[in-house]
Amino acid sequence: MKNIATHAVPAWRRKANFIIRADLAMHGMPERLEQLWARKIDVYTFEICCIPFFTYGFTLGDIVETNAEYTIQKIVEKRGHISLRAAVTRLENQDEIHETLHAWVDSTGLLYEWFSPGYLSVDLPPDARRDDVISHLDSLVKSGEVAIEIVE
Repeated sequence: MKNIATHAVPAWRRKANFIIRADLAMHGMPERLEQLWARKIDVYTFEICCIPFFTYGFTLGDIVETNAEYTIQKIVEKRGHISLRAAVTRLENQDEIHETLHAWVDSTGLLYEWFSPGYLSVDLPPDARRDDVISHLDSLVKSGEVAIEIVE
């Protein structure tokens, strides 16, 4: 990862009209930032329009407040989305596992973003059945090929 993680194809690109950032130091990545697509609500209030790759505490659709440098300072309103992150752990099989993950996520109809071929973030909207979605990844997780985490 470079010093600034970016989103090439944000989930809600059409809604976004601004770029803000999250300081990743509090998430164990000092001197690194994540650039986030957002919809400006007022001077320092924004709706997140991408699925965060590295931050915790906010997800797609949440309303956040920034400082004058447009760095997120606090969450104003949670909108009920959950992020599922999947990371390929066996890099020697990354291309094959990427194809499997890509076919799976396409079949779900869920919004998703790739940070790299081995790192995927998926949006689970408020009405999604989290356990049903995760169960489709059980075999990859049990085999040790993929690690997943849930961020609310």
